[in-house]
Amino acid sequence: MTNPPSEDRLVLPPKWARHVMPRRGRDQAAPVELDAAALQDVERRIADNWAHIEQGIERNGAYRDAILAYLQGRFDPVGASALMHLMDATGTQTVAAADRLQHLDAWVARHGLGFAAAAVLESAAVYNRTYAKDDRSISDAHLDTYLEWVEPKGWRGAEPAAHRIRALLAAAGDEQYRVAVDTVAQFRTDPQRIIGAALLMPTEAAWVEAAVPAFTGYFERRRADDWMVWHIAADPRDLHLTQRRGLTNADERSLAPLIAGVGTGALPLLTNQIDVWFERLSKPARAALMTAIGLLPADEATAQLIDRLHRPGALTVAMATAERFPQRTLRAVALCAQDADDERRRLLGGLVGSSEAMRTALETADAETREAVDGLIATGDRAPEADIDALPPLLASPPWKAKRPKPVVVAGLEPEAATAVVWADEDERRLWAALREEDGDGGYDEQQVQRVLAHFEKSGEIHYPILFFAWARIEAAESLLDRWDGEAGYFQPEDLQRMLARFGDRVADRIVPLVKGRTALAEVLVPVRTLEAARLAAEWIARSKSLAPVAKRWFARHAEAAPHLLVPDALGGDKPARKAATAALRHLIAEHGAEPVAAAAKAYGEAAANAIDALIAADPLDPLDATIPKQAAWAAPALLPQVLLKGRAAALPAESVRHLLTVLALDSPEVPYAGVGAVAEACDAASLTAFSWAVFELWTAAGAPAKDSWAFSQLAHFADDDTVARLEALIRRWPGQGQHKRAVAGLERLGAIGTETALRALYAISRKVAFRPLKKEAGRQIDLVAARLGLSPEQLADRLVPDFGLGGGLVLDYGPRQFTVGFDERLVPCAIDGDGKRLARLPKPGKQDDAAVADEAYQRFAQLKRDVKKVAEEQVRRLERAMAAQRTWTGPQFLEFFADHPLLRHLARRLVWEAVTAEGALAFRIAEDGTYADVEEETVEIPETARIRLAHPAALGDALAAWTEVFADYEVLQPFEQLGRPVMAFTEEELRTGRLERFTGRSISVGRVFALTKAGWLTGPANNLWVEPGVHLPLPGGGYVVLVLESGFDAYLGTVDADQPDQAVKAVHLSSTVDYDASVAVREHPTAIDAVTASEVLRTLDRYTSPR
Repeated sequence: MTNPPSEDRLVLPPKWARHVMPRRGRDQAAPVELDAAALQDVERRIADNWAHIEQGIERNGAYRDAILAYLQGRFDPVGASALMHLMDATGTQTVAAADRLQHLDAWVARHGLGFAAAAVLESAAVYNRTYAKDDRSISDAHLDTYLEWVEPKGWRGAEPAAHRIRALLAAAGDEQYRVAVDTVAQFRTDPQRIIGAALLMPTEAAWVEAAVPAFTGYFERRRADDWMVWHIAADPRDLHLTQRRGLTNADERSLAPLIAGVGTGALPLLTNQIDVWFERLSKPARAALMTAIGLLPADEATAQLIDRLHRPGALTVAMATAERFPQRTLRAVALCAQDADDERRRLLGGLVGSSEAMRTALETADAETREAVDGLIATGDRAPEADIDALPPLLASPPWKAKRPKPVVVAGLEPEAATAVVWADEDERRLWAALREEDGDGGYDEQQVQRVLAHFEKSGEIHYPILFFAWARIEAAESLLDRWDGEAGYFQPEDLQRMLARFGDRVADRIVPLVKGRTALAEVLVPVRTLEAARLAAEWIARSKSLAPVAKRWFARHAEAAPHLLVPDALGGDKPARKAATAALRHLIAEHGAEPVAAAAKAYGEAAANAIDALIAADPLDPLDATIPKQAAWAAPALLPQVLLKGRAAALPAESVRHLLTVLALDSPEVPYAGVGAVAEACDAASLTAFSWAVFELWTAAGAPAKDSWAFSQLAHFADDDTVARLEALIRRWPGQGQHKRAVAGLERLGAIGTETALRALYAISRKVAFRPLKKEAGRQIDLVAARLGLSPEQLADRLVPDFGLGGGLVLDYGPRQFTVGFDERLVPCAIDGDGKRLARLPKPGKQDDAAVADEAYQRFAQLKRDVKKVAEEQVRRLERAMAAQRTWTGPQFLEFFADHPLLRHLARRLVWEAVTAEGALAFRIAEDGTYADVEEETVEIPETARIRLAHPAALGDALAAWTEVFADYEVLQPFEQLGRPVMAFTEEELRTGRLERFTGRSISVGRVFALTKAGWLTGPANNLWVEPGVHLPLPGGGYVVLVLESGFDAYLGTVDADQPDQAVKAVHLSSTVDYDASVAVREHPTAIDAVTASEVLRTLDRYTSPR
């Protein structure tokens, strides 16, 4: 069929069209109105600034004669362009567009079009190397030319003038144009100007042919940006010349002149760039390339786009293309549907269903297209849409659709703004006051203090005042505190925390301005209670997703005082302040109750109380002053699965789906929206889960636009175990695809989902994943979840060990024969036959077995082996760490996590445990029947008050040999070295001096230093050359073990080269502080180190270092 006329024309959107310069013989450029007063204005400015201009001319001998010639009225484009740069260059080393155009109009008025074109050409080759922003940019001007590899910078600045001169040349008569060509030809003296002349006059075929080699080679390509190339050679006549160069930049500025010039001839270039370089392209570049394809009025182009719907961002472009070319898109969809799988057919059908233009065009499409598309949008298996009366009000007529009443303003309210610093407890204040002291880096000695004091008395200034107040002795710092003007200088967040902990209310008011606008300092605000602190916290909770958690902690700390500080703003006339205060008060009402807010309002009078009462009574589903997000184009209901109401008899209509999407967009992990809960109550859980994942997939298909990141965070609300498994697989895959930030965000989603399955996935990633930042973030999420539950990370890990459905034991039923599943000392599953014999492998089902159950049992065992393998190694390591750290559990915890746990009991029975009470420690093992036996094989009862721990050989004493014999008699293999673990102890001399001379001079590799950091050791403070001196281990009872390396290891910007040579151990010593000075003979050090800690420290040092 014939396309409507609109589908056969290339029409660039205004955003693209502005980048296309007029071309003589092709474009009907709008008439250019020259500024008739330009010449007079330039001459006046020359006269007004002549003293400075004259100085500038004299400083630039290379251009002196040319500038003077032009000023004397002679025909000198070089002088004209040099004068422009001398007069009007700014501190950015370029000339503003308005000034360029004024000079251009003056050139035309003075010497004609040819002169102006030559002057524009020359203006792109010179610049004023000035950083001055006043008259010194003229008098001290330094005119220079661009080096080869930055020549395009000159044309970037000259682009507005090039655009205008091309418009003038396009409209010029033939004779005037030929004169201009002859004039410019005189200045085509080098590659830079050969390229520039072709840019200004691309209709000169010989000039284009000469320019292309000048910007095509490996080094030469730097002479021209892509936007220049396609303004030169974007013509069917010249396209073949650019095949070697291809596309370098993919953006609107470059692609607009390309497709405007050659139309569908650009398609091979565009598709090749997408297919070959897609993974390396930025999101904007991908979008620009696909948009360019979608703008081409050709079936082949539209088909190429539809064929690439699997590419991120293609769907959004295809939706826009469908509105532009509905008939072409229908044909492309019909063609693609012929060999599409079910998932792709659903996507194609959704694309058609989401486009009103395509649905309308379908009525006039040919029969073959209609038949193919009708098959995609058939609704036979869809549930009927629910009546409006059956819908929850939030999804039928949401509050944001109603007309808003005018806000009540109560003017003149002023809070009492008392300053206070409120600590959670004295321990928090002490912790802040001692931050970073263990680094061994910081502090002011007396000589430094005296220098600071003397300098202040002389100049009134303090160098790095925050550092001084944070680290100098209290008396010295206090002497300057009241005279400090609030200037900060360089500091780190911990310095500000130390200062606040030291001086409290005296510095709080001056600290808040330092926090504002600096995300890294947000935590410092939490203890500070001032009016400005309250306003800042309110702003964060209303407008900042990243800072909302800190704001919540601030409001939790100041829940009683905050309403009094914020009620005036919530009822004031300042709209941004009102919006922030309202959000904060609503948060306080939801989290801490309405009474404090109501009481605070009453103190301001009846009008204020009534207004706040209305706020308290407001529907929590009404977002009030929140900005209602605009519906994303990609989130079309037709592209999503139906959401069913409870009972699954009816589905949400399309408009209600849009409201649901708004509900999800209003919510965030930092500022939850109650509407999500209302949706969950009204709708079917399974359909919400499917819908949620589909929204996420659509978002990624649309290129994962950052403004719609809610589509990622909403996964937390309706996720099931299948969602977690899919998300975990993506998180592991994303870093290899360059999606590091998305992988980290995925970990946050797992933490927000919070189910046991999600937390197990988090824990697994935190322990075993190749990408180190991902592993670190997973650990951070585990810490956050553990803190939320009031647990340590290890306590959380106890609760996350899967049981794999083992229950009281797993029997594999083959029909006539059965096998019991057992585990060896490394948790490797094995099969035990009816006679109690362990088999090397589970036999495959035979003819005599019941195929109906045997095959299923065989597959179940194979899957169990795969599943257990993922966790076994980490569980063994966890138990060994627990023994070394002497972790304890209550009796019920020991039963739940070990003795009765379907999986870990197989390890627990291979270890010796201790029950610790006030009377002492009782060693025991778990017998096969689940009872507890001591070393004499007598059954023992564990006291209810006992704390259970893994027995360390250093604590077993004389009983160690007897326990070893028991386990040997029973042929029990242990999962890790427990009873056979070497026991080591400090010598009397080592405890007396603190020096562990036995390790001095030994060798250690950088890889083993890293291994120590994974075992709890910390790296020392780096010097100015990023060299770290060694590692230290905090001891449970206080103090440190410090390992000093001979030369330290290079850790430039935190990155350590693993290929560094092995190093000698300079010293290992005990110290009360983190002290890497190996020359100190005697230092204060801990001596009361328990036997288990001592043995583990010495064993670790002995294992990780080796004799030289």
